[in-house]
Amino acid sequence: MDSNEVVQSLIAGSKRINQMKEEINSFINMVLGFLNQEKNDDDLKLVGGDGFELFSERFDKEDVEMIWVLKKGKTDLEIRILGDKKNPLYSSICSGNMIPLNWVRRIYEGLPSLLKNMVYFFPSLAEKLVPLLEAEGIDTADAIRSLTASEDEDQ
Repeated sequence: MDSNEVVQSLIAGSKRINQMKEEINSFINMVLGFLNQEKNDDDLKLVGGDGFELFSERFDKEDVEMIWVLKKGKTDLEIRILGDKKNPLYSSICSGNMIPLNWVRRIYEGLPSLLKNMVYFFPSLAEKLVPLLEAEGIDTADAIRSLTASEDEDQ
């Protein structure tokens, strides 16, 4: 690989990372938007003032952990992602999130787990996703079933 190819690869990689960051923000804000519409819903009672851990992922190869937390903000719900040693990597209420480059792919790949956990904790969220799935021509029953299936059923 010559230096021109390296430059082109770096430019393409930078564009892909920026696209992933944008999709992370869009997806998390979309899910939170649906939940924020239901501030009186009984589902939201489980989100205490300090929030709760939705799920965590451990990367043994690198001995790091990523923790996804749902928390009540001043006006809306917030998702925070904490990295190793509980360092914040992402907050849905901070504009211009500066996700460290080495975490972007991990966070992006964690979005399906986030959605499954959000549907698990907030079952009414599933029905709100139907119009979006239909707009993409997705079999909504199959998609919702995949979100509500247990880990054992997935395998």
